[in-house]
Amino acid sequence: MQALTAREILHTPLLTAWNTYTDKAYLVTYEDGEQEVTSAKSVVFNRYIWIPFETYPHTPITKDCSVQSVMNRQYFTAEVHIRMLETVFKNICAFNRLANYDQKDQLLKIIYQVFNLLYVDYINRISTHVTTIDAIDFVEVVNMPEIVAIRENLRPSPDSIEQAYKETKKALTNTTRVNNMFVHAYKSKSINENQANQCIGPRGFVADIDRSVFKQPITSGFITGMTTLFDLVAESRTAAKSLNATDKHIAISEYNSRLMQLLTMVSQNVECTDCGSTEYYDFLIPPNSIHHLKGKYYTSEGTLKCIDGSEVHLENSIIKLRTALGCNLQDAHKVCSTCLGEVSKNFRQDSNLGYTFTSFLMEKSSQSILSTKHLTHSVKGNAILLEGEASTHFYAKIDTLYLNKNVDYTNTSIILDSKQLPKLMDVLNLSHSHIALEKIGEITAVIFQKDVHNKRLANTVNVQYGDRSCILTKEFLEYIRRTNIYSDPKGNYLIPLNKFNIALPIFTMPLKENNIINFVTKLASIIETNYEKITDPYDKLTALYTHVSKQFSINLTILETLVYATTVYNAQQNDYSLGRNSVNKTTESLVNLSKSRSLSLLFSTKNQEAVIFDSNLATFQHKNIIDHPMDVFFSPHEVVEYRKKAGLSSLA
Repeated sequence: MQALTAREILHTPLLTAWNTYTDKAYLVTYEDGEQEVTSAKSVVFNRYIWIPFETYPHTPITKDCSVQSVMNRQYFTAEVHIRMLETVFKNICAFNRLANYDQKDQLLKIIYQVFNLLYVDYINRISTHVTTIDAIDFVEVVNMPEIVAIRENLRPSPDSIEQAYKETKKALTNTTRVNNMFVHAYKSKSINENQANQCIGPRGFVADIDRSVFKQPITSGFITGMTTLFDLVAESRTAAKSLNATDKHIAISEYNSRLMQLLTMVSQNVECTDCGSTEYYDFLIPPNSIHHLKGKYYTSEGTLKCIDGSEVHLENSIIKLRTALGCNLQDAHKVCSTCLGEVSKNFRQDSNLGYTFTSFLMEKSSQSILSTKHLTHSVKGNAILLEGEASTHFYAKIDTLYLNKNVDYTNTSIILDSKQLPKLMDVLNLSHSHIALEKIGEITAVIFQKDVHNKRLANTVNVQYGDRSCILTKEFLEYIRRTNIYSDPKGNYLIPLNKFNIALPIFTMPLKENNIINFVTKLASIIETNYEKITDPYDKLTALYTHVSKQFSINLTILETLVYATTVYNAQQNDYSLGRNSVNKTTESLVNLSKSRSLSLLFSTKNQEAVIFDSNLATFQHKNIIDHPMDVFFSPHEVVEYRKKAGLSSLA
């Protein structure tokens, strides 16, 4: 076995590396003293990844930069070279003390060049070794005893479908069929795991274009074929959703993206300093989410520490975070590098923070909308979590609500909004109950009215969970049919509960697909409006993080910067400048901000005249109107002259 050093490999010309390293195994010694036995293929691959060390020759080449260390005896996947380049980048930055973007710029260009070289060179050199997946490979997989058993044990429930996917993954990952190319593609993640599961296992629960889920799942997969009329018609709705997404919904997403970019551009630059702020965000770290805080600073026992993503012991605990919301730099358009966190080192001095962060977030959303058909999966069931008054009056079993057995409903009536149940009276006049309960209407809230000592007590209860509303159960509908119902002064249905059997279900929450389109709509609502009447910046940040983290893995720094752009100094006194260092700091809606800040924000959006005239021209009367990066496009001469007088040389 030939012995090599990492430096010897680096000094081997790329053009000759393929022919130089042809032995089956090599013993490689790294510059941290570690050794490993590796193959010729790994040596050549390492040579490409280590190209940045040529420009930074004094940086030690350590074992963690090798392909075998990154793979850790797993399959080679599309993520391996990315992780290797990340490791090389971090090691070079740490050893050479490359702190800010300007110092890293050259290294970033080299990494980009290596990435492209890998693609071009390897595609050319290994083209003769590329294989395809044969139809026989699919047949062999679907007839594997483990896969056949999964199909035979399948039940028509979301949990059973998800379990089938897990067992399919386990079967394909652990199989020893070395000659099946589909298995190799699955293990190396060359094919989408979600799509592969729907080919081999069941297609699962399918949603219609309005996100309502068909009650019956498609139990066959794309390989075994969909042979029933229901399967074919239900699956056709996936294409309808995809077509709708690439037309109407992508337009809505992109427009919301532009609005949020314009709104958040007031959060402009990073200043490499520590403002010394003592305002902290008490943040409860959810399980498996410490990586969302990577690079953030927090205080512990009076010491400021930086989170590197490995502090799993902090999960499920509350920490005090430094954030952009608490920064106290004098220039409200800037954020100090300590409050922003280590991500500040990845920005050029003239980069606009708000625009960059918003573009990053919305790009992920728009791309997901365009990939609707590719990302489609079986709709998952999720447990209903009742909060507030709802948990007092109801308890849930899967997707069904029951009245609380510990509550006395004597002399109690439930009031249902007649506007939410427009078809109820028509249904009650029918001689049968063979109807789709969803057609009667959806209920978002009910009122419990109780007569106590000649006093009438009313209690409103929200019966929504997320965006899922309730519908009547057949049992409760039959009870209403047999009971004398009344009407309150507003024309709503008043139903006595004295004789209702509380062991029977009263409401059910139909399953809905939690798709990306609904996600984007709610995301825009949180940022652009006072969502659920939230005006406290930290509460808004919590709501935004809770929503976004369900869909994407994203750093908290991005979200706090977006929320900061919506803060105002004192809305009561019509001071809509950024809420930096204000005791009256709140968040405001896009409508109020666009007519109360620089007019360039308003003039960059459609329907601007309606906002101007609806505000009785108040938008021209506000004081403390803050600048906006778009100002130069509407008043170029004035902006340039102002910046000259202020000694500002650029339009960053």
